[in-house]
Amino acid sequence: MNKAHAYARHQDQNALIERHALLVKRIGLHLMTRLPSSVQLDDLLQAGMIGLLDAARNYDGSKGASFETYAGIRIRGAMIDEIRRGDWVPRSVHRNTRRISEAIDIVEQQHGRDAKDSEVARELGVSLDEYHCMLNESACGRVVGIEALIRWHHPEHGLIPSDEFISLAEETGLIVTISDWVLQAGCAHLNKLRQAGYLDLKLGINISPAEFERDDLVERIIAPLDQHAIPHDSIEIEITEHLLMKDAESVITKVRQLRNAGLLVAIDDFGTRYSSLNYLRRFSVSRIKIDQSFVRDLRASDDSTAIIQAILGIAKSFNLNILAEGVETEMQRQTLSRLGCDEMQGYLFSRPLSAAALDAFLSGFALNTGHKSSEPPFAHEVGWTAGPMCAASACSP
Repeated sequence: MNKAHAYARHQDQNALIERHALLVKRIGLHLMTRLPSSVQLDDLLQAGMIGLLDAARNYDGSKGASFETYAGIRIRGAMIDEIRRGDWVPRSVHRNTRRISEAIDIVEQQHGRDAKDSEVARELGVSLDEYHCMLNESACGRVVGIEALIRWHHPEHGLIPSDEFISLAEETGLIVTISDWVLQAGCAHLNKLRQAGYLDLKLGINISPAEFERDDLVERIIAPLDQHAIPHDSIEIEITEHLLMKDAESVITKVRQLRNAGLLVAIDDFGTRYSSLNYLRRFSVSRIKIDQSFVRDLRASDDSTAIIQAILGIAKSFNLNILAEGVETEMQRQTLSRLGCDEMQGYLFSRPLSAAALDAFLSGFALNTGHKSSEPPFAHEVGWTAGPMCAASACSP
């Protein structure tokens, strides 16, 4: 093939792509009507464009099919492949989700009140333990991220709550060393998970106000990322709403530095303190995490529902992602999904997991360590554990 012919063929391919770019959007919009809200249109369109490029390169008009027909097949196939790559849930989980939802509706219509677990299990024809297993599997949907948590199991005093020793670490200046260790351990394990195929997982890291005052904050965070070949946008730095109000101008500068370095930044425990919408606009954060106190009071308080609706509206207007913390019941999950919150975190999906248990959790194994505590077992030292974040609506029928 001479250069002139190759150039002409290249021009023909570009013309085909330009003429059929709208075909990608049309197919993507059609697919979106039958997909859960956790699927992003932009992801489908990106996959579809790859399918269109592939079609333009390989189309052979002598086969009889029009290019539009051929390209439509390749575009749709590329989009479906993208959906399959992003959905780690087996078909049985989707089926059980529908069964649970139908059983809850039947019981609530019969009794005119919230359904009890035992009643739903009876309607499904399974034991209470089997129902709880089905519920946990169905609720998980798709794991989209993990949060690094720190626990200290003292040989004499037992499990020491993090809010007790973290405050002491801040007073003594040890918080920097501890945080560096957590970040290093978290990045090392995230690298291991990425090598196993979990390329889209995000890792959330909490940063204390004391650390935020350091001039070398950004360099300290980036160093272990680069060491373990972690993309910067795979790390989400979590800061509290209180920190935002403490020294707004200084924090704005640091947040912008983090964002310019490619890192994600989330506001943790949002809604517990006064937040200026003007500050929220200037902070350039990427996510809001709704405080668990509002989730806990969803059924008991109409105010909590109104507050969550307001926060969701704020997040949407600022084009921010949003995640609800402390989700522990199916009612909370369904209510949040109905309100438009697709990403959630809490005991309904998983209790905090050790690194080894997290690997099994992501692999789809049912975990039963026999450990009765609300926390996983650790050696007699500070250890890091993970709190999975889930796109709960990924299991919706």
